Parts: sequence; C-alpha cells; structure tokens
Amino acid sequence: PYGNQTADGYDLDAIQCLNGTANTTPDDGLVAGSAQEVSQYVQGTRKNGTNIHPSRTNPEMALGVPQNDDLGINFVSLGFTGMIALKFDYVVFNREGNDLQVIETSYGIAECQIYPEQAFFEGSLDGESWFAMGEVCLDGELDLGAGVYAIQYIRVTDRSAASNFPNSADGFDLD
Repeated sequence: PYGNQTADGYDLDAIQCLNGTANTTPDDGLVAGSAQEVSQYVQGTRKNGTNIHPSRTNPEMALGVPQNDDLGINFVSLGFTGMIALKFDYVVFNREGNDLQVIETSYGIAECQIYPEQAFFEGSLDGESWFAMGEVCLDGELDLGAGVYAIQYIRVTDRSAASNFPNSADGFDLD
C-alpha cells in the first residue's frame, strides 16, 4: 500500500524506437496487399450436384492481385455452398471507408440481377475467431467494420441461390 492507494504494478505508457527505421529492408518474400496463402478450401458442387471441372478448382488461383479480366481461368470456383479461407502476409488495417475489394469472374456478365453469384465474407486476425463482414454479389468492396482493428484472414462462402442458375453453374468464382 502507498498512502491511501494500492500499488498495481508497472504502468506502461508506450515504447518508442530511438534509432528510427531501417534505411533498407531485406527481401523477406512477404507480399503486401493481397492474400498469399490458402488456409482452407472446401469445394462445393455444381448446381446439378456433380463435381466442378478440375481446371476451376485450384484454390491458389485466388491468391495474389486479381487479374480482373475474362481472358482465361484465373479464378477458383467455390461451388454452391463451397468455402475458401485465405491469409494475407501482412494484416489488413481498418481504415476509413472500405478496406477490401472483391473481384468475381463471370465472363462478361457484370450485373447481379442477371447472374447473382453471391458470397458471404468473414474476417479474422488469428484464423480461428471469425466475424461477419457482409455479402457481395459479383464484384464489390468490404469494410472491416466498427470495433475491428485489423484482420489477416478472410473466409469466403458461396451464398448463391442455385435456383437462379443453369445446371452447369458452379457458384462464386473468386479471382
């Protein structure tokens, strides 16, 4: 006891670097700005219940900066009810406005009313505790939301209504 107060241990206000930052940084292989690792992939099916064509099921196609074009298979199809979880090399901080851009590939059909491929997005800092970020139809943007400081993982789950598609359709295609 100190007078009328009780000691509660060392009170840390902050820590400051006295020597500044490095003038050059070594190439550590980390990439900023896009997901770089697939942490989980649960493939769904086509509307008719069959497997998605193998050329559209490589989850690594969702890594890196999106090509945002319809020139080939540069995406992964989640399949109806399918899911993918991706990890960023660095955390994505919550800044003012939207924090992430989503690119979906539907070969020239860019209107949700015509081809409503939808996905539900969740974020996580540790890859274990997830929180809802919202739903996107085709391309869109997401905000981490109030009270969220940062994420390092994003989980994408297909929420497309199969009844709106032909039998060969395979759900949300993540570029």
